[in-house]
Amino acid sequence: MVSKIKVVATIIIIIIAAVAAGAIYLTQTPISEKVVTIVYGSDPGTLDTLQSHSATWTSLFNSVQESLLKIDSEGNIIPSKSLAISYEVSPDGLTYTFKLRKGVKFHDGTPFNASAVVWSFMQRYINKDVPFPEGTGFANRFDPIKSVEAVDDYTVKFNLKYPYGPLLANLASYRIAIFSPSTYIRAGGPNADVPLIGTGPFKFVEWKLNERVVLERNEDYWGEKPGATKVIINIVPEATTRISMLLAGDADVVLAPPPVEVPNLRQNPNFVVADVPSTRGVMVIMNNQWGPFKDERVRQAVNYAIDKEALVKNVLQGLADTTDSWVTPNVFGYTSLGKWPYDPAKAKQLLAEAGYPNGFKATFATPSGRYLFDLQVSQAIQAYLREVGIDVELLVQDWPTFVKHLTAPINETKMQMALTGYGIVVMDADGVLTSYFGGPWVPQGNSLVYYGNEEVKAMIKKAREEPDPKVRLQLYDQIMRILWKEQPQALLYFQKNVVVYSKNVKGVVPSNIADTYDITGLDRVGG
Repeated sequence: MVSKIKVVATIIIIIIAAVAAGAIYLTQTPISEKVVTIVYGSDPGTLDTLQSHSATWTSLFNSVQESLLKIDSEGNIIPSKSLAISYEVSPDGLTYTFKLRKGVKFHDGTPFNASAVVWSFMQRYINKDVPFPEGTGFANRFDPIKSVEAVDDYTVKFNLKYPYGPLLANLASYRIAIFSPSTYIRAGGPNADVPLIGTGPFKFVEWKLNERVVLERNEDYWGEKPGATKVIINIVPEATTRISMLLAGDADVVLAPPPVEVPNLRQNPNFVVADVPSTRGVMVIMNNQWGPFKDERVRQAVNYAIDKEALVKNVLQGLADTTDSWVTPNVFGYTSLGKWPYDPAKAKQLLAEAGYPNGFKATFATPSGRYLFDLQVSQAIQAYLREVGIDVELLVQDWPTFVKHLTAPINETKMQMALTGYGIVVMDADGVLTSYFGGPWVPQGNSLVYYGNEEVKAMIKKAREEPDPKVRLQLYDQIMRILWKEQPQALLYFQKNVVVYSKNVKGVVPSNIADTYDITGLDRVGG
């Protein structure tokens, strides 16, 4: 009898211990918690959205830090979802006055108000002591702003040096968040290394380098709260591993799945594959100041040598659209210019006319894993170019090395050719034209090809300072036609933005802006 009592007592102690342990676990992960796990191929590299080179990570962090304005897929402002609820523009186009949303707080408990907007722009975006990262082209977008001032607690005024048509589009960019001044001030100033603090529907919890990022729902969010209480974004470089995790139930969402896997995933009833046309352009850039590429006929020959339709169909499994312009049709300033056909005979003819009847050799840098099947695309391009006599040596580089390779000053650069991309994150042609053709060369600016047509640069400057939209469109038409003929860089296609997710999840939306995603409405609905 005594032994039975001891056994029962021991069992009770074990149960109590287990419950206690469970209580600790349940405190951390309540039964009601809705956790969504996302897998992505690369680490953010930084929590500072101002310094990020990754459009994808910056868009995910836009669920933590919000921009002043929100826009829809057509570029229209949505006041009901914006921190600024209305705005007025002075007749001369030099002053923009915004009324701000009341009752909004940053995650650190401080209020969102006009002072926060003023600090964000004057101390971070316009402050020359807080540099933008090389090769992003964002610095020139704030050159037109002379000052930002608070009229009262919930009214802010932007004063411009000259009329600047793309201002609203820039203020709506997911890259341009409003920061909590107190967080930076406590940490030492506008250059301080601080955690993500914003006004968004999710709060930042942790970042473990090359492992994961964790977010949790902001229970005090001013707008509609997401259903998910926690988001875990695991960093998994191997594409096959990401898909295996999805199939095994260890991941709910895969961002940018490898194209070769997409057809099978579409047939699987347990998953949803969503893809939309995007503004993420992929291109072959050429150093316009190096050897053969000084001649536009050689640059045209590169275009004729590449079968872009075959790249999209056979390599990318249809997950891209070949293009007839420098921007997509939903971007202000779009002009249809006609697609460059695949014509290797014409390419050889142009090379001969330029003095290269036997072709030439060049290096060709490429990332691996940054864009959809980028290495495979580069290998296909290498074969196409070889057919017309251009013998390129592929330099496969990790992303930091690749960025450094592309952003060296002209007197130090070893860049001859490369496969890279640009994301149109502001739905106005000024972003692409000023960054890549109208502004300074890297590293001071974003002209990766060291473009040198001063007449075109003057036209781009005139277009960005023109207040009349109709005149701007006429100027953009002229500019783009000149650039399409000169071909300083060969634009191949605009890739589609793709995501695959479990049917137990909803609210992960691929955006048509570059390779970005909206997770502000993320929820788990089963499983």
